Amino acid sequence: MKAPHVVLDGIEDLYSVVVGVIGVPDELFWCADFSLVLTLAENKRAWDEWISAEREHLINKERR
Repeated sequence: MKAPHVVLDGIEDLYSVVVGVIGVPDELFWCADFSLVLTLAENKRAWDEWISAEREHLINKERR
């Protein structure tokens, strides 16, 4: 089943989708590069892949 197309009309809608639906932390929403926020709003999989890569990076950093 394909997700419906949603038009985001303003920062409140974008915040609701990115923080409320996808689960991106509030601080990341306000502090991240805007292109990342838009990518996350368009694609939850992008968030899942990004957070997974960040976690892997931190694990590798701790091993060093």
